[in-house]
Formats: sequence, C-alpha cells, structure tokens
Amino acid sequence: MSLIYTLGGIVWLSISIAYGEVSQINYHGWDRAYQISNGDATLVLVPQIGGRIMAYSLTGSESLFYQNPEEFGRLYDITPQPWHNYGGYKVWNAPQDRWGWPPDAWLDYGPCSVQILGPLKVRTVGAPSFETGIVYTREIEMAASGSHVTIDQTMTNITDHEVEWSVWDVTQLQRPDWIVFPLNPRSIFPDGINHHNDKSKAS
Repeated sequence: MSLIYTLGGIVWLSISIAYGEVSQINYHGWDRAYQISNGDATLVLVPQIGGRIMAYSLTGSESLFYQNPEEFGRLYDITPQPWHNYGGYKVWNAPQDRWGWPPDAWLDYGPCSVQILGPLKVRTVGAPSFETGIVYTREIEMAASGSHVTIDQTMTNITDHEVEWSVWDVTQLQRPDWIVFPLNPRSIFPDGINHHNDKSKAS
C-alpha cells in the first residue's frame, strides 16, 4: 500500500510496506518511520522530519543517538524560526558561516520520500530547498551482519545557476560519548587532520 500526501503543492510518496528487514513502524508517534535491522544492529529513520536517522543501536542496547523526548511525534510547518531540536543524525549544508543560524528548515526537517531498494537498503529524497538551491538524496544500507552502515549522499543543484555548498553530516550522541575516525594517509594536512584551534589540537 502507498500513501500520497501533499505539502505546499509538492506531492510526496511514502511506501508503506515491509520488505525483508526493512519495515515501517510507529516510532514515538511518527507513524511512517522505517526500521532497518539485520539482527545485530537496528536503525530507525523518520521521513516526516527530513529522513533523519533518529535511532541507531546494537541488539540489546539503547540508541547511541541523542533523542529529544519533548519533540517525539511532533511535526511542524516549515518555517525559518524556531529551530526544532529533534536530535539524531541529519544532513545540513556547509559552511555554516554562510548561513549563520538556524539551519535551512527544508533540509533539516522537510518531509522526504522513501524507496526500498533491497532487504537492508533504502533511498531517501529530501525536500527541495529553494533557499539554498539544493536537494539531498541518500542511500542507506546496512551490512548483512554486524554493525556497519553505509550512507551515500548526493547533493543536487535544483536551480538554473551555479551553487556551491558542501555536505555536512550532523550527529547528536548520547553523553558520555567518544568517536574514532581513521586518518586519511593521503590527507593534504600535515597530521592528517585540520585543527580548528589550539584546544582541538591539544585534545
């Protein structure tokens, strides 16, 4: 079964079926959320709020991502203010010093469409932002076993002129937390990393 809904004259298609280990669930009041699980790990993405991944967990553990319980199940009109701190993992445009604050609301929590591509793979197409002139497409695939998740993100220019942005992944984690990133051996930076200030270099 498919559900079609409109927002601002734009038609969005939400596929409400289960296929393999991708299933549609009600997640904290969002009734069109998608769950991807391989038995070892589970993630939940919510198309109604930008297709953000709200939860990622290993079997038997709570989600690693911060989730704001005050925003559970809530949907808002797309407006520049105020910013709604849902939590989770989302994609903004960079650099931030070109737009300040808050982030582009269409990119942050505009509704997206979801297409199931395989037993553990989906594609999301985000809401187009005419403010920044871009739309994000993401393909999210979980490995057949283990905790590995691959996310391929494509930024598309939807204007008739050149635009210049970068993809910015924003992830809010539960505290305390720590993250390990492998260094690029072919990095243009001497230490394999660009330190923004002396504090980050000391850490």
